[in-house]
Amino acid sequence: MEQVTRVRIGEGGRLVIPATLRQRHGIKVGQDVILEEADGDLVVRSLQSALQKGMAEALAIMDQCIDPKVDLQDELKKLRQHQRASEDAPLGRS
Repeated sequence: MEQVTRVRIGEGGRLVIPATLRQRHGIKVGQDVILEEADGDLVVRSLQSALQKGMAEALAIMDQCIDPKVDLQDELKKLRQHQRASEDAPLGRS
């Protein structure tokens, strides 16, 4: 359930987040938060929330770009084998 809380902007543009909201979202005094402009709104996010959102977006992009029939572990093994072979190959002499 979403909660709407009215707060006042203080001296120097300071925004005080009520203790109940800080506790619910794991925001501690002195901790950084993320301010995000989204659809004309200003959103305050905890770092944990911002990281989770970023991970979800990255996974969604990966799902769109990666062929599900490809075994990524196998592809990585092949890439590493190729890199090792390139490193072990004798240098060309002029």
